[in-house]
Amino acid sequence: MANVLLLRAPSHGQEDRYHTIFAKAGYHAISVSVLETISTNLSSLKDIIRSGPRTEDIDGVIVTSARSCEGWKSAVGDLLIDSSVGLGKDSWSSTPFYVVGQATASSLDGVRQTYGQTPYTPEVICGESSGTGERLAQYILGLPVKPKHLLYLTGDKNRETIPSMLGEAGIELRSVKVYETQGSRTFGTDLEHALHQANTGFHFTDGG
Repeated sequence: MANVLLLRAPSHGQEDRYHTIFAKAGYHAISVSVLETISTNLSSLKDIIRSGPRTEDIDGVIVTSARSCEGWKSAVGDLLIDSSVGLGKDSWSSTPFYVVGQATASSLDGVRQTYGQTPYTPEVICGESSGTGERLAQYILGLPVKPKHLLYLTGDKNRETIPSMLGEAGIELRSVKVYETQGSRTFGTDLEHALHQANTGFHFTDGG
């Protein structure tokens, strides 16, 4: 069976559809990540979370990716471990978390699954049927009582759809970049491992 090298992040915890497609065509696919995602500004996020929505004047939180959910989850984990700061008294349990799809909702629910009910656990998750940033913005704008101030967890490559639509409606967004993408620090080692893993030659392809 010929080998195919895919320069892309492999799927974890689920069937990799690219590997399955190539296997059906008679190829053995090996994926090697070229990029990696790192957390940023978690200290700032932890300060906001611990202070609480009333103190920070936040009516809701916008989360549009699983990576943003991981940022919140990491911050919560750090706060729960750091006993020196104590638990925040201002709970986020009644604060709406607006998500762009079911996958993001499931990722955000991972906070509850991992840490249970805490003052920092998202309990009210809304908008999971929206599917896109534009539809999520429309969902928020269609609420009977529109929020005035929203916390927006972003990465380093975000479209301006949500900020533009909500800003035009007078809703103020407080953006916190909680992750960014960079070249994989282990690419050389991972590529060498993949080459050793394959005993025959590769068909090279860029997975995009």
